[in-house]
Amino acid sequence: MKYKLSIIICIFMLSSCSIDFEYGSPFPCFFCFDNSIHLNELMASALTPYSNTFVRVRKKVSGKVNYCILDTKSTSEDVPITTEKENFARYALGGNECIIIGYSTLNERPVAYDGMCRYCYESSGRYITLNWHSETSVICDKCHKIYNLLMNGISDDDTPTKLWPYHISAPSPFGIVSIGG
Repeated sequence: MKYKLSIIICIFMLSSCSIDFEYGSPFPCFFCFDNSIHLNELMASALTPYSNTFVRVRKKVSGKVNYCILDTKSTSEDVPITTEKENFARYALGGNECIIIGYSTLNERPVAYDGMCRYCYESSGRYITLNWHSETSVICDKCHKIYNLLMNGISDDDTPTKLWPYHISAPSPFGIVSIGG
């Protein structure tokens, strides 16, 4: 029963999102991860206030098993998504099937960003997935912009660009993470 309620809450939260100025990504993002089932330390650390940890989320399929790939600058884990209800969900992970989740010390709340270089997309239409530069920043290997995840995903250069943010609900590190936009 608890799991059914969790899925209903997740669907409600994702369907209630509207695009506004702050959350204006042109790419859909729908993601729900129940960390009360997976008990994943990487995800929990990313959602812990002031941990200075961010996690990149991607997906893959191997054989008949769906996986959620969670990685930081220093480690990576493939989390099997094996329950029937999780496998029923359709995930969209932003512009290049990659999102970044963490806790913003600037806004004191959980944040989620598209894991694609916004500058490269807007200037040339290229879909470039960002790579880790440090535990709290990502870099584009093409344009070399470095985005500071602690400071709202703004690049540290003379032409600042901000990563596309998504709506996120993550009331606790070992609870349900819902992202939509």
